Amino acid sequence: MESVACGWHRWIAPRRGRSGNTRLSDLAVLWVAMAALPNVQCTLEVWATEEKVWREELRPAASHASRLWDPQQRTIALQGGRNEVVSFGLVLQAEHVPAIGVSVDFPGLPGLRARNMSAPRTDGSELFDWRSIEVELFYVRYLQIRGIGKAYTYDERLLPSRMQRPWTAGHAGAGVGEGSWEDRPGALKHWPEIAVPLELHPRFNISTNTSQMIWVDIYIPRGACPGERSGPLRILWTSGEFEVNVSLRIRRFTLPDMPTSKTMLPYEGGDILRRYYGQNWVHCSLQHTTRALFDRHYQLAWRHKVAMVSGSFDACVAEEAPKHDEPHPFDVARLNGQLFTAAWNYSGPGQGVGVGIFPVGLYGSWRRYWESEGLAGMKLHAERWRDWFRHAGAPLNWTELFLYLIDESHNYSQTEMWARWAQGSGLRSMATLPMPRAMQFVPSLDIACSTLGFASTMHWEAALANASRQGRPELWMYNGGRPAAGGFSIEEEASAPRSIPWAMYKKRIARYFYWMSTYYTNYQAGEGGVDVFSRAQTFGRIDVTNDPQKGETGWMYGNGDGVLMYPGTDLEFPESSYGVPGPFAGLRLKYWRRGLQDVEYLEILRKSHGEAKVDAILRKMVPKVLWEVDVPDPNDPSWARTNTSWPEAWEEWEKVRFEIADLIEEEEPFEPSCVPQPPEADEREESESCHETGGALEWHVLGQSSLRAWVTEEKVLREEHWADCSAARTRSSLWNGSAVRLFGARNEVVSFSLVLEAGHTGGGAHDIRVSLPRLGELRARPHPASDDLSDALFDWRATEIELFYVRYLQIRGLSGSYGDERMWPTRMQRPYMAAAGGGGLSSAGWKARPGADKHYPEIAVPLELHPSFNISAGESQMIWVDMYLPRDLPAGTRSGELEVRIGPDGNGQLHTVPILLTIHDFALPERPSAKTMIPIEGGDVLRRFIGQNWVHCSKQSNEEMRRLWERHWQVAWRHKVHMVAGSFDECKNYLHYMGLIEGDLEVLKDTPEF
Repeated sequence: MESVACGWHRWIAPRRGRSGNTRLSDLAVLWVAMAALPNVQCTLEVWATEEKVWREELRPAASHASRLWDPQQRTIALQGGRNEVVSFGLVLQAEHVPAIGVSVDFPGLPGLRARNMSAPRTDGSELFDWRSIEVELFYVRYLQIRGIGKAYTYDERLLPSRMQRPWTAGHAGAGVGEGSWEDRPGALKHWPEIAVPLELHPRFNISTNTSQMIWVDIYIPRGACPGERSGPLRILWTSGEFEVNVSLRIRRFTLPDMPTSKTMLPYEGGDILRRYYGQNWVHCSLQHTTRALFDRHYQLAWRHKVAMVSGSFDACVAEEAPKHDEPHPFDVARLNGQLFTAAWNYSGPGQGVGVGIFPVGLYGSWRRYWESEGLAGMKLHAERWRDWFRHAGAPLNWTELFLYLIDESHNYSQTEMWARWAQGSGLRSMATLPMPRAMQFVPSLDIACSTLGFASTMHWEAALANASRQGRPELWMYNGGRPAAGGFSIEEEASAPRSIPWAMYKKRIARYFYWMSTYYTNYQAGEGGVDVFSRAQTFGRIDVTNDPQKGETGWMYGNGDGVLMYPGTDLEFPESSYGVPGPFAGLRLKYWRRGLQDVEYLEILRKSHGEAKVDAILRKMVPKVLWEVDVPDPNDPSWARTNTSWPEAWEEWEKVRFEIADLIEEEEPFEPSCVPQPPEADEREESESCHETGGALEWHVLGQSSLRAWVTEEKVLREEHWADCSAARTRSSLWNGSAVRLFGARNEVVSFSLVLEAGHTGGGAHDIRVSLPRLGELRARPHPASDDLSDALFDWRATEIELFYVRYLQIRGLSGSYGDERMWPTRMQRPYMAAAGGGGLSSAGWKARPGADKHYPEIAVPLELHPSFNISAGESQMIWVDMYLPRDLPAGTRSGELEVRIGPDGNGQLHTVPILLTIHDFALPERPSAKTMIPIEGGDVLRRFIGQNWVHCSKQSNEEMRRLWERHWQVAWRHKVHMVAGSFDECKNYLHYMGLIEGDLEVLKDTPEF
């Protein structure tokens, strides 16, 4: 605690209001307080936490110490990986007398900059320019909890701990509460929620016996050097100051740009326009003026690792966009990642990466335009949407596109009819309904998006097993709450939103959908706009104002429901308006981000330590979530007497996060250098360290490991997961993260390799089939009339496309000896000294070579011989593709899809990889400009094919033998390599030698070489 004498003789600088006028009431309050307490010192206690601290809450000093805050050293200790946001709440407690004219000065840390607080303000748009800042400070505003809605008052344990009345612990009556609404500790308290940029509150007052939180976000850039950073943070007020040290440890791993735990968060364009422009819509000719406003909502969500989607086509073209069957033009930058670049004032998580998801007809809005057209209309419009994305080019064509059939409907026969209509259109169907209901009544549905607070474990497990066998539907979750999962109510503790991604990750949920971010008008309750800066209740009705157990309550009453962002301008409630052109985040959005980042830790750990280690952590932190929380009566899954399984205390979550970080760094003994390195050293580090995701398609299969798919022409070892690295690792001119882009001339073979990486959970991926029937005029090998493939595999007359299953060979040692590691390929180099005098020297052992004992891709086996294959968990499999572009093929572009089907008997889930081929208007020559020669060892060939070293010359004219030799020459020539005979084909009668040469000439007589 820091105490400073009040200093009666000092002039106390008056606070100026937002209008610039002096607030004399502040001086009056201070004068009265001082007169009443002439011997009391001005005390401002400062400490740090990430939990929620009420405005009325004055915690004793002894309770402040934690991993984050060391009261003895006055130090805030943070740690995190690169491309991660770490945060803390600075709590300022005014005891006995108010604190007047408080300001906080934190210029940042070395290499991590805060926004210049003294810079002149313009229209407020600078608050949404993140290009040159890594540190942001926020003044936290509070909302009073006046009541609770669907409170399970029969068992107080179902509520957040600080909203529980005293309850009995006996077995029969566990959770039965006693007392009234006022006995709930959090009743009528002001809970921290709205994070307003501190630039809008540069000086503020703190009333007597209250606290004020200042929230701090620190983004650790991808290129930050691992190690310690520290700097001072100063709190000043009219009668004193206090300084703390902020220490940041940057870990050696990097979090991915594309989140592992997928999300979806809509906004309501009409609500936004009412607050910022005073009307529900703007004319389309004026949409360019509103674009930046909506884009800032997307950017703010993406800085919290959340994928935002549009709910009303930006409230202008709602009547036009669905008819055009294409997204709004403004959505393109959001989907291809351009919005999240420096050109659009963005820097931070997900830089350059699009949100990756687009719902067609959010909440079933497609019905206004297509429903009357029936089956034909559904297929027509769905195929148009699909084709727009396919032909839009990368990375738009890897967007997860789906048709939102209907929301929370019990008319299952109608939903099933629509789902059947959508089948075969290339547009997946989604509806919100429980998974058991989907399996029972809507079996054609592709995505079942479910919510639950209670569930029958038996019914859910049975439904999931059936879905796994059927190959559909995929399971998403939305909303939900206790005890199945955490929730977003303002009165929830900070750990509740954090726990949600943990639950999704544990149960392998493909995506979590929170229903709304800007529900500013409570229209579902028949009410008007809500002043979201002064009222916590945003959803439902107020039917009772003084319920003895719930306080203010009513139908669907909810605090903060549907509001995770707050309007920077509010024309509907001008007294609450800040007049800035963009939104503010709620703390609940920041707590959700912390959980999403936690999942990245878990995924990195899974790759380095295996799933058993991660599963043990999940069992510890989220023992029972979602349908694991069973009910006593399976036929009435609406209640249970139980407690939530995850810990509420933030400190327990942080303890585990730090432990995971330590485990991850065990696998990275060589810390990357932060000084310029020779190119060889940089490449070596890139191949050694793979802890980021991005640049790959991701497919989830019930009952199996997830699959990541991407494309390259490089060698990817069977043990490697390049898609777990940064997007820059996988992306290239060939592969942009979602689609293949090929270029070639006529009479050229262009190639690529599809890499399929199986996740570390689920026991691997099974029954995988890959096909590419054709690409424009280019044809794959026709299916042979019989099971005998011996001739079909070497008949290229009607085949331009060939697919190969790649087999691997283990590298167990090296030939030769070099004193300089730089003489070896980069993946076979041991860590070496980069200094001028010792460049390339290393004392490390064989295992220090990244490629040691790894399996390298080598043998291209025609895929017809592996029509279905499996991939073990944690391993990858390459499928090589050759495309020959004939001499007479017209120049231009061709497009198609590589199909990957996962599931038994070829009837499993179908996934596609878009391919775009550009054929240039010139042809390569038949005669290779670079001359080659490669011999064939006839004896070796004969031993493998007929079991002996030679054949009598009288047998050499045998048609079968002749074809054997010819196929070696033909395969070589298809690769533009000239084969020569190395041993006269092991014919022992040299008088017949010339007969063989004649055979050679027959094979090659049509080529320019001969």
